[in-house]
Amino acid sequence: MATKQDDGRLIRVMATQVGYYDHVRRREGDVFSVPPAAFSKRWMQRVAPETPERQTTGKQHLKRMHDDILSGKVGRQRLDGILVGPDDVAGDPGDNPLRAISS
Repeated sequence: MATKQDDGRLIRVMATQVGYYDHVRRREGDVFSVPPAAFSKRWMQRVAPETPERQTTGKQHLKRMHDDILSGKVGRQRLDGILVGPDDVAGDPGDNPLRAISS
């Protein structure tokens, strides 16, 4: 949404990570328009003006993450935040610090 001081000029940007603009969550890869004063180099990248706008919904994001996990593109994340890859061995003594001490 352009403000009066921006003279209606908008630039086309792509989100490089999750961010919020105009009360909307923007996910990585989303393309949208902002006034130059709202541009953030922390999570936006300028793209060509003819790039079509794109917004990823929550449902689309969950489906993509689910598909990536099943295909092995990304590791699964345990509740403690440690990424688990396809090559990790279940039951490895390194996974349980108490087991490592008792052996």
